[in-house]
Amino acid sequence: MKRRGFLKTARLAFLATGIAWSAVAEKNKGKPNIILILTDDLGWSDIGCYGSEIATPNLDKLAAGGIRFTQFHNTAKCFPSRACLLTGLYAQQNGQGLTPKNFVNCVTLGEVLGSAGYRTLASGKHHGTQNLRDLGFDRYYGLRDGNCNYFNPGKQRPGEGIPVDKEPGRRVWCIEEQTLRPYTPAEKDYYATDDFTNRAIK
Repeated sequence: MKRRGFLKTARLAFLATGIAWSAVAEKNKGKPNIILILTDDLGWSDIGCYGSEIATPNLDKLAAGGIRFTQFHNTAKCFPSRACLLTGLYAQQNGQGLTPKNFVNCVTLGEVLGSAGYRTLASGKHHGTQNLRDLGFDRYYGLRDGNCNYFNPGKQRPGEGIPVDKEPGRRVWCIEEQTLRPYTPAEKDYYATDDFTNRAIK
């Protein structure tokens, strides 16, 4: 399936201000599928359905057939905003107030939707300390850390310049139940955003 086909298959989508969380209603066909796309540094009017001058037809189709937030707020920081969306609680309540830590006092979207008969999938940046597989998601591929080099998040590859934006011991990735520190893709033409999208489609 190609990227456009993936976006066209959803019957319900939540668009917010990257990780893609998906919940497929396999056990109860009467329930809608859910795709939630969370991106960093996206202005509210940067996609077409909110008035952007940039054409975003596939996202606009999802919005037309789904739900659009009109009063969505964030914490002005990446990881607590993600934690709030993932749990429905303020960051101070779920343990994510100051720095990323293990979640406390909460259940996640993965756990709630899984108990309702959904298959839950995640691809992209999580920015936490736990593998999403341990937080109710059936599948997860992505950057567990907060940021990385898009072209090579891991160690220097043969014939390659020293990658920028490196910190020893960071750039933790999760591939299903595995946690890798760091993850060095073999492909010389690697680009993280394309990889996250391709994994989501698969």
